[in-house]
Amino acid sequence: MLDVCAECAERREVNQPGIRHWSEKQPRKTLVDHDAEDYMTWQLHTGLRTTPAHKDVLEGVQAVEDRLLPMADGKPGLQFFRGCERYRDVDLAERGKPMSTVQEFPGYTWAPPPQTSTISPTQDRTRELPGKENDHGLDATRYLVAHFDLKRKTRLRVAG
Repeated sequence: MLDVCAECAERREVNQPGIRHWSEKQPRKTLVDHDAEDYMTWQLHTGLRTTPAHKDVLEGVQAVEDRLLPMADGKPGLQFFRGCERYRDVDLAERGKPMSTVQEFPGYTWAPPPQTSTISPTQDRTRELPGKENDHGLDATRYLVAHFDLKRKTRLRVAG
């Protein structure tokens, strides 16, 4: 017997363990944070394969900034549309939290540099990482833009 959460069962039909049929068109690609613990649960419940997101924060933030600049046609390469939310999260609204990716932009601030007495080669990068609060939509935006705009770097090892 396959254990399926109620929400997943409503979205698709389960005929046999491990075989899932979607009532909607399947996504072509699903980018996920493979460091997050619950991505495997999501993959099990949906039956969809996942693609690891390009997670370099500084490269991703720069790629999003570049996409927000005007392109040759004068329009930004990344646009957000009003009125696309499916439901209003009353809890977030009551707590004054962002309820959309666009509302997350003003709160996307840089974390203070770490307080350390030693200087490491990566310290100059860590001082420029954004704070991690109310940024789920912006993280998803960064993963999406990085997927299309940043090529994976190939590392070569020279023997010898």
